[in-house]
Amino acid sequence: MKKNILCAFFLIILVMTGCSKESTIKTAKSLRIDFKNVPSIENASYELHLVKGEQRYPLKKFQVVDGKPVELRNDKKIKVFQTERNILDFDAIEITIEPTKKKKGERSLLLSGEINSNGQDITLKFAGINLEGIEGQYMLATPTDEIAENEESGVWFAKIEGEKMVPGLKIRPTQAGWSYEGWIEYKGKITSLGRFGQPYGKDTIDTYSLRIFQPEIPGEDFIARVPNNFPILVNLATGDYKVSVSLEPDIDGNDPSDVNKPFFIILSSNIPNDLATKTPTPLEVMKDVPEATVTLEID
Repeated sequence: MKKNILCAFFLIILVMTGCSKESTIKTAKSLRIDFKNVPSIENASYELHLVKGEQRYPLKKFQVVDGKPVELRNDKKIKVFQTERNILDFDAIEITIEPTKKKKGERSLLLSGEINSNGQDITLKFAGINLEGIEGQYMLATPTDEIAENEESGVWFAKIEGEKMVPGLKIRPTQAGWSYEGWIEYKGKITSLGRFGQPYGKDTIDTYSLRIFQPEIPGEDFIARVPNNFPILVNLATGDYKVSVSLEPDIDGNDPSDVNKPFFIILSSNIPNDLATKTPTPLEVMKDVPEATVTLEID
């Protein structure tokens, strides 16, 4: 009899415990997002995804204006993203860049963050490539014409070892969906120096250089021609120029955002007045990396 009473007691405790656990299960079917350092894009859209294992579930496409998500058609602010699924059942949230016209599977992964089972705010970090520990140097030189009198007319992401130009960027090779791009800016006018995927090897532009010799390093000489609105004779050591490296969405060699301006800059330097040629000069690491905060609305 006593044994039966004890069994019944433990059974009641077990049932009550199970009910208690059941009653504390959380659900979240809507979320809000605040973006930081995420620019508006012209020829593409952002897309929100819920991720479970290897499977990605697209939720909604949108634009970003002043750090807030907006509708694609009318720029109306999106206060809440909603779904019929329980967001807490998923592993992660991702934001991708999607070209207007694309083949299946083509996208650039921008942000990613793991979902907390307790429903706390989620920080979405830049997921395109690991930027930890990046650094870089550049120098003024004109290796493509082999003339020593105009060395102020070229800029290369390089340094000198012995008597040789060697890569000056400490960056990781890009992953699918992304490319580096060099830029030169003169009094507010910015021009691409070309895209590249690693610190060594030629970039995609040699429009302004001569072709007597082409270093296996990203950079450009402004000798054969010059960009619009630049002086006819380019002297980069006047204090009027800035050189930068950015990260750009890149899908099959095409930029789905805006080819005329950087997506976000990772390294930059104002070129000093009277900078000596062939003098490796450090680039400053930029801190304005895209990120976002996701707030779940728990039911």
